[in-house]
Amino acid sequence: VVSLDYGQTALRILYGMAQKVPQWTDGYLVPGLEGHREGVKKLLNAMLNRETPLTKYPKGLRPLFPSVVPAWQAVRMIEAFHEPLCTLWRPRIGLELMFRESCILVEVLLRLIDCGIFALPVHDAVLVAEEHKDATKTVMLEVFLAHTSIPGTVGVCSHG
Repeated sequence: VVSLDYGQTALRILYGMAQKVPQWTDGYLVPGLEGHREGVKKLLNAMLNRETPLTKYPKGLRPLFPSVVPAWQAVRMIEAFHEPLCTLWRPRIGLELMFRESCILVEVLLRLIDCGIFALPVHDAVLVAEEHKDATKTVMLEVFLAHTSIPGTVGVCSHG
């Protein structure tokens, strides 16, 4: 069994909504915060799911950033790096992104059923028999592109 997992789904969907192709290979490697990828990922996701702008680090995130970087500065660095998204930052856009992600995954599952491939969904990933890895990856990339108008990424992890 292998899992095929969309990479950086929320960010890529946002870039699709902005009709911009990401110019990065890892949207969580923000200049000035390079050694703090996990913190950036968590902070960015918190930013997408807030009603109001972040003024302090959410619980548990402070240790994931340099001590000299306050939350407002980390937020500004993330926003600057993802400048093409500036018109899309709005309260709780994360809910819309989750809905769009679920639509993508449902279509992937339906297309795999049509191909005779049985898949188990897990968030933004699917588990399939290893022999169906390549066909599943192709379907996932096609569906993501159809829904967002930008290329997606799919990572493969073996569980055998």
